[in-house]
Amino acid sequence: MADEDDAAAVRRCLDGQTEAFEELVERYERVLFRVALRMLGNTEDAQDATQTAFTKAFEQLHRFDPSFRFFSWIYRILSNECLNQRRSWRPQIAMTVDLVAPGGPFEDLEADERRRRVQAALLELFSHSQAGGN
Repeated sequence: MADEDDAAAVRRCLDGQTEAFEELVERYERVLFRVALRMLGNTEDAQDATQTAFTKAFEQLHRFDPSFRFFSWIYRILSNECLNQRRSWRPQIAMTVDLVAPGGPFEDLEADERRRRVQAALLELFSHSQAGGN
């Protein structure tokens, strides 16, 4: 039934009743958003991809082949949009221990902090032993 409703909405839209496209958006927006969210991992990117997919579908509606399901067609548009977004992300290179130079400022700070904690612990032990011996 949904396939027939989709085909009818597409025909009306192509005949100039562009508000018919809203039916398609309402029918598939949530499921497509969930797909985009799984593919992209964050809400904002998923919303952008879903909106872009609907925009592209509307602009290219004249290319839709009614012998296929509308959902399959727009799903493919969305998938391609998500893949394009993922490709555009800059690769994040994690620094490994091998990349950190020994004796750098981080290690110096860490060593100072460790030294301070050891001295504080020793002073506390010493003060407890002095208090207990009286």
